[in-house]
Amino acid sequence: MGAKENLKESLKSFLEAGERIETWRSVVANGRVEDSSYQTTLALLGPSIFSQHAQGHIASSGEVPERTNLVVVTDRRVLWCKKSRLNSEVTVGGSDSLGSLHTVSVVPARVALAKLRFTFHDRSVAHFDLPSDHKAAEFATDIQCLLLPAPTPA
Repeated sequence: MGAKENLKESLKSFLEAGERIETWRSVVANGRVEDSSYQTTLALLGPSIFSQHAQGHIASSGEVPERTNLVVVTDRRVLWCKKSRLNSEVTVGGSDSLGSLHTVSVVPARVALAKLRFTFHDRSVAHFDLPSDHKAAEFATDIQCLLLPAPTPA
């Protein structure tokens, strides 16, 4: 069984009916969300200020799930996963809808590690270090092609 088949088998119980895995990437388990004003805004106004497209773990909490070391993108969501190094079992710590993402980009390595950057419509940004920048740009482009246009205010 190949890597994709193993991943699909591990995630089978987390996928919605008809949902399919598009791409995935290992990341260093130090992801963080950068936007200090986001936490203040959320505390003052509550998560209901964001559109229906901005639903999910990062969109509602402003935090990356603890120990996320695998990002899996389906045709509907971004799954923030933890893959065990011992037995390759994958668990999902949270997810965000593709509709909550604005852009995905890679910042090339300057010294040691490249950065994977997810920018959400609410302007929060989740950063992950990449253990390798091999094909990182292709990964970001694959996700960017799946993203919906920004929601427009009614």
